[in-house]
Amino acid sequence: MVQEPNIPTVQKILLNWIESNYDQYPWREEQDPIFALVAEIMLQKTRADNVLPVYNRIKEKYPTLKKIKQASEEQLLEELYPLGLRKRNLNLVHLLKNLDKVPETKKELIKLKGVGEYTANAFLSLHQGINQPITDTNALRLWTRVFDKPWTSKDYQSKDFIEFTRNITPNKDFKDFNYAVLDLARKICKPKPKCTMCPLNEECIFRKEQTCTSRK
Repeated sequence: MVQEPNIPTVQKILLNWIESNYDQYPWREEQDPIFALVAEIMLQKTRADNVLPVYNRIKEKYPTLKKIKQASEEQLLEELYPLGLRKRNLNLVHLLKNLDKVPETKKELIKLKGVGEYTANAFLSLHQGINQPITDTNALRLWTRVFDKPWTSKDYQSKDFIEFTRNITPNKDFKDFNYAVLDLARKICKPKPKCTMCPLNEECIFRKEQTCTSRK
């Protein structure tokens, strides 16, 4: 039986990896919490490279929340149209039209239309300096493989998975760790993984057992 990976070792590997593999996206350095939240909502089930031109265009045309509120719902929906997911776009427009200030707590964030566990966690940990884990389906795929967990793609909201992500996210450097999880899952631990390129290939149980495939 293959031994389960050591969590501190996994943390150290990912933190070392992200130092030279961090992807620069404008929202990652965003200082305005409104646009940081907008970006995280846009990124729901949507590739970062697809979000990039839409985000840049909206930021240029509507650089403040006041400017956004002055635009019609139809104008905003037209800008968001290339992203698909019409329900998500409608939620985002509703939020922008009714929001005056981004809440500072997870409890209040989740009350916002279109903001769930993952988006609230990403916003707080990546933009507000509050330790929260990454709990999306890409992270689920990564950790399912590395630790050979029995989760399916529907388990990203399960109590077991969320508890696991809390345990593996370090108290220090959690922001860099979360970016490592996001970037590794997006670029390497994809549905068809590039195992030979993965910094965790010496730790990953799926890799060791030569079962480097996507679990459905």
